[in-house]
Amino acid sequence: MDLSGISLDRNSGTSLHAQLVLALRAAMAEGGLRAGSRLPASRNLARSLGVNRGTVQKAYSALVAAGEARAAVGQGTFVAGTDGSAAGILPPPQTAEDPDWERLARWSARPGVISLAGGMPDARLFPVAPFRESLNAVLAKEGSGLLQYGPSRGHGRFLEVLAARLKERGLDRQAEELLVVSGSQQGLDLVARVFISPGDAVVVEDPTYSGALALFRMMGARLLPVPVDDHGMVVERLESILTRERPRLVYTIPNFHNPTGVTMSPSRRRRLLEICAANGVPVVEDDSDGELAFDDVPPPPLAAGAGNGGVIYLGTSSKLLFPGLRLGWVAADSQVIRALEAVKRVADLHTPPLLQAAMAHFMMTKACRDLVTTVRASYASRRDALLQSLEKEMPAGVTWSEPRGGLSLMVDLPAQISTADLLARAVEEGVVFAPGNLFAVRHSADHRLRLTYGGIREEEIREGMVRLGRAVRAELSGADQRRMTDKAISPPPLV
Repeated sequence: MDLSGISLDRNSGTSLHAQLVLALRAAMAEGGLRAGSRLPASRNLARSLGVNRGTVQKAYSALVAAGEARAAVGQGTFVAGTDGSAAGILPPPQTAEDPDWERLARWSARPGVISLAGGMPDARLFPVAPFRESLNAVLAKEGSGLLQYGPSRGHGRFLEVLAARLKERGLDRQAEELLVVSGSQQGLDLVARVFISPGDAVVVEDPTYSGALALFRMMGARLLPVPVDDHGMVVERLESILTRERPRLVYTIPNFHNPTGVTMSPSRRRRLLEICAANGVPVVEDDSDGELAFDDVPPPPLAAGAGNGGVIYLGTSSKLLFPGLRLGWVAADSQVIRALEAVKRVADLHTPPLLQAAMAHFMMTKACRDLVTTVRASYASRRDALLQSLEKEMPAGVTWSEPRGGLSLMVDLPAQISTADLLARAVEEGVVFAPGNLFAVRHSADHRLRLTYGGIREEEIREGMVRLGRAVRAELSGADQRRMTDKAISPPPLV
């Protein structure tokens, strides 16, 4: 195949491997690289382009992670076919997440490594004994009925308690407008199955929750990205999209956005609801972290208030209470709830009644109220420790968001640092983070990373930032040297 037209700009702010990814994608689109064809050996392509072999290998890995290429041990790397396969290779099963998450999990499990990559809450805060009392209490009261099949819509008592809790946040919904699901991820999955067919367009924030990206891609949706700034979704961009597209859904995380931690401004909330209502596009509101407010009361959901029935609201107990119970809920128009309930019956019949009943009992106890206060105060203190450590350890040119709640924030690096390079060095230093590309719609966040602070102690956060700071400074000092090396081995111009 002829790749002689590829040209890399060594003076660009974009890393060489990211430029190569774009060039290879262009060759695929234009037919220069056909489905099933074998990509050149990384050593040969590196020599012809005058770059390090690692640059080519990173570009190939990015294409594999995006599903645009397949790697076979001993055979090479191949352009993916229209069905996701490559010539002569059995395609791997689809996964719910980018394979980089598996690597992060392995690195995080190494002894002595401090991981700021995962978004899990701290299990050491869970009050096991009081919840055991709730389990015993509901079993004593309702007996074996809780061990029988239950209604798909949800356990009656849990729906009552849930409705009262949502009403406290301004979301007044009747029982027929609620559906209990096995975590908000299942709620999103049910919504996708009801609303999306292959080829349908879905608007998403860029960056956004990686689990949503994986789900929409597996459903065959066309993703329409809208950027996020310090005030949330840039709604003006959404308006321009709706002038030429008719998406099936708009997916947003307005409160303590994952991964950036920002909260959507009131004016943008109003405008988002206005333009989506005017265009007849449902809004899917993911409020997974919405109750984890640190400075004041949690912001109200988009779905709160009269006239917001077009919002499909997703909530969960996983971040504030117990993620292992997998309890979540959907609040929406009753017609939407009926459609989602029908799909849930096919998926798993119902969410376990025993867990719903026990959670309903626990949510009414003083132990639950105390836990909510403790969790918010603890995570606020850890956020403060992370912000203080970033200020102390990061060199000039590094910036970050400052969340008012939730479990994560976003760090922006100088353009000459690639998170792929930085992650390799950070692992050597004994600290792990989540690269920004895991949350990007088009793998365009090569200079961004997400840090989380929920599952580790403050002293670990501070030490993790010392290690990450060393890695960042080392990458900065080595960036100029790498550019000089690339220039030195650059092939002479053709005459």
